[in-house]
Amino acid sequence: MTRPLPVILYEDDSVIVAMKPANLAVQTKRIEEEDLCSLLRKHLAQENKKKQPPYLAPINRLDQPVRGLVLFAKTRAAAANLSGQLSSHQIEKIYRARIFGQFEKKEGTIRDRLCKDAQTNVSRVTLPSDPEYEMGKDAILSYEMTGEDTVKIRLLTGRHHQ
Repeated sequence: MTRPLPVILYEDDSVIVAMKPANLAVQTKRIEEEDLCSLLRKHLAQENKKKQPPYLAPINRLDQPVRGLVLFAKTRAAAANLSGQLSSHQIEKIYRARIFGQFEKKEGTIRDRLCKDAQTNVSRVTLPSDPEYEMGKDAILSYEMTGEDTVKIRLLTGRHHQ
């Protein structure tokens, strides 16, 4: 089953910004499964009518269950430039989430230790008493309440499934 083309919010000769729907992977290794990259490549191929597949590189990713904006480079030069901007924090990623329950403070920082299980592709918070605690990595984020049940989140580290 072919999915419709996701909403493209911006496109020029160098970049595409697309809204990734929930439950669609940005990229998948499963050949039989559509992903955001393949849908956008089809769009570009239809537009350009070139014989070679169009170049497309995701600059940021979102976990499959999450919806949000994904930035893609359409050239190798743009990919190198944008990846450099992302790693030097010139590009800021902001997440908005709906929460259940309340934080004690309206804003703050949360630090946990995440351990990744490569076999199940799942990360979980570990405690100092857990045997795998030392193998984990610090995951830090700042948050700010923006409504009664909404929060703005900035990831200060980029951990798997943070």
